[in-house]
Formats: sequence, structure tokens, C-alpha cells
Amino acid sequence: DQRFEVLAGGRRGKIERHQTLRATIDWSYELLDPDEQRLLDRVAVFTGGWTLPAAEAVCSGGVVDEASVFSLMERLVARSLVVAEDLGIQTRYRLLETIRQYSEERLADLEETEELRRRHAEYYLELADELRDGIEGPDQVECGRRLSFEHENILAGVGFAVETGDTDFALRFVRAVPGPAMQTGFMLRLPVEELLDLPGARDHADYAFVLAAAGSFAATAGRLEQAVRYVDEADGANAGTDTEVTPRVEFMIPAVRGMIGIASGDWRVAAAHAELAAEAARALPSLPWEASQLIAAAQWRGLVGDVDAARPLATEALQAARGSGAPSYIVLALFGLASVLADSEPPRARELLHEGVDLAGSIGLEHAYIFTNGVLVAGRLRDWPLALDMAAHSIPFLHWNGDRPYLAGVLNITARSLVDDDPDTATTLLG
Repeated sequence: DQRFEVLAGGRRGKIERHQTLRATIDWSYELLDPDEQRLLDRVAVFTGGWTLPAAEAVCSGGVVDEASVFSLMERLVARSLVVAEDLGIQTRYRLLETIRQYSEERLADLEETEELRRRHAEYYLELADELRDGIEGPDQVECGRRLSFEHENILAGVGFAVETGDTDFALRFVRAVPGPAMQTGFMLRLPVEELLDLPGARDHADYAFVLAAAGSFAATAGRLEQAVRYVDEADGANAGTDTEVTPRVEFMIPAVRGMIGIASGDWRVAAAHAELAAEAARALPSLPWEASQLIAAAQWRGLVGDVDAARPLATEALQAARGSGAPSYIVLALFGLASVLADSEPPRARELLHEGVDLAGSIGLEHAYIFTNGVLVAGRLRDWPLALDMAAHSIPFLHWNGDRPYLAGVLNITARSLVDDDPDTATTLLG
């Protein structure tokens, strides 16, 4: 892990190679101007790369003038000390690991590490909050991709808050990061349950919110007793409060109870809680939250045969999703209505399913529960090729998310899709 620490008694050739490596980097470093050296030292604070605005916000000061960061960065790129990558929606910079460790040592020698880590954490807390707002609207795909690039930096920010005992900082990260259902791509998994044990967490204004979030993660993982305990504690902690986050917790509590209902196989109870969550979401400024729960209630009502109740819920969900402009929920609402109509109007259900698939494909939308719901609806319509195609995307996301209940359902439908041509594999999947 530390390239420049050589164990005593190591092979002579290995020691010489390390010495040569350090001498080479020392030589390159000494050729830099003082402001270039200081910027190279400071960018070691980033994990998983960084953008120009991040470097300007975190690394400027002293000999590094904010207005000169871009030109300094370009000079470091020209000297092959920093790597620049054009990722379409943004240019990102990174250090090769050997250079990063060298710069990290220099930063420690300058006694700037803690200050830079704090500035880094503050920047990514603000960025997560900004991206959450974007992810809940029409800019979901672009903001979701930007969030996915910053997973490691955000986790490093949370880690700094935990290491320094800054409970306020750590819990604010939980609220700033978009909820799992809103994220595109692979979910950013925060150590939410560990944060509940930080000193003073119980007295924090966001404690009930973090409890509810912990309940959501536990329900997703199938740890139902823990999920029930967390959501009950969240309900108690939220009772009688009147803070900025209170309405969001009032939404999350029935939403998580709906997830617990799904994980325990009680679809009717899950649907009832989803309807309560949709009602609570009307007090929130973000329409996707209302749409998400209307979609869930409609699908779950439909799956127990209550189509008369499910159809108006699904229609309302599609209207709310279109009003929000959030692409993932427009697609999910199309799938939800398709699910409700799968038995009574199969041709219309197929049209809705393919409309959603085409919309997601046209904008490159990758979302765990879009693929998952697509599998469920395709299975009900006996469109086995489409079910298999979407399952190939759904399974890695659900596995990463730790979502055992939905993963079981997708494996079940995948097995049915394969049974005619490959019964041995189908049997293994069912097992």
C-alpha cells in the first residue's frame, strides 16, 4: 500500500528499484514551479479523480491562485504527472497511484492534510446536495452520472467526518446523498447504520431521517427485524418535531414499511403503506416521491388481483411522473401501468412496456429498478427474450444493492425464461 516504504531485509534489487523510482519522481518534482508543486501535493486529497471546479474549490489558496488552477493543471498534465480524461459530460483528472502516494507524503510534510481533507469533505457535501436536487427532476441522467463519478470522494468525505468525530457533518451527508431509488447506475452505499452510533447522533436534527434510511437498507437486505426496529424508532424520534426534514421522514416511514411488506410477502399491507407514503409525499416539493409510491401501490394492488384499485393509481402515477420530468419515474410509471393491464389488455400493456424500454434506451438510462420492473412486466406478458435481456442488466444492480427480495423475483423469472431451452440452468437459478 505504501510504495516508498521498503521493508528491512528486502532483496537488494527491489530496494534499488524503489530508490530509482523515488529519485525519478523527485527529479520531476524539483523541475516544477512552487505553485505547481503545491497543487500537485494538494490534489492527493481526491479519491477516484476530480474535476476542475473541485480543484479550484479545494486546492486554491496561498501560492495557488484560484484563477490559475486550470493553467497549472494543464502544465501538470503536459508533464505526465496528472492524467486528464474526457468523459463526455466532464473532463476529469486523476493521479497514478505512485504519484498520489508521493504527493500525499509531501502534503503531510506541509501539515496541510487535515485542512485539505476538511475542505474536500465540505465541497462534496455541497455537491451531493446539489446533485440530489438535479436527480429529482429532468436532469436526472446527467446528474446521476456526475454522482457516479464522485462515489469515492463522497465516501472519503463521510470517512473524514467519522474519523474526526464530526457527527453533524456525517449525518448531513446521509440527507444530501440522493435516495437509492433515485440514483442511476450503481448505488452509492453509505455506512448509514454505523453512523447511528456516533457520539451525539440521537440529539441531531437528522437522527430520525438517518434511522428511516437505515430501515430502508435493512429491508432491502431482507433483515426485517432490524428494519422494523429502525422504522419504529424513526417514527418515535420524528413524533412532535417540526424541522426542515420532518415532512421527508413522514414520507419515508410508510415507504419503508411498504418495503418491509414486500420483503415479507404481504403485498396488500405493502400497497396500503405505499398509498400512505404517496399522500405524505404531497407535502414535499418533489413530485417523483409521490409518483414512486403511486407506482408501487398500483403494481402491488395489481399483483393481488385488485385491478379496479390499481388502474387509477397507475394512471395518476404516470401523470405525476410526467409532471416531475424525472426520466426513471416516467419509465417506471409506464411499466407500472403495463403491469396493471397485463391480464386485461395485453396489447396495450406491451405498447406501454416497449415505450418505457425505448425511452430508457434513447437517453442511456441505467437504473436498477427500471430493469427489475421491466423483467417483472415482461414475465407477466410472457415476453421471455425481453425478460432475459433486462435481467442481464437487473441482476448485477440488485446484487450490488444487496436487494435480496427483488433479486429472488428476477432470478425466478429468469429461470422461467430459460426453462424451455436450458432446464438445467433454470433449475440452478430456482435453487
